[in-house]
Amino acid sequence: MPWKETNVYEERMKFLVAFKNGGWSMTDLCREFGISRVTGYKYLRQYEEQGLDVLLISLRPLKTILTQ
Repeated sequence: MPWKETNVYEERMKFLVAFKNGGWSMTDLCREFGISRVTGYKYLRQYEEQGLDVLLISLRPLKTILTQ
């Protein structure tokens, strides 16, 4: 069975949905998603302040590695 591809936006959406559905502590949920609690609270705060669109806007651009 091939690996399922996901992207950062989908993972952040899954995180927020899981948190909003309840049954998780922030610590356990962050551990499950492999992020720090600081990051988890940041995602939640951004969502509450600005809605889902902020998840797309706040994605960092990939860094380009230049080799000489």
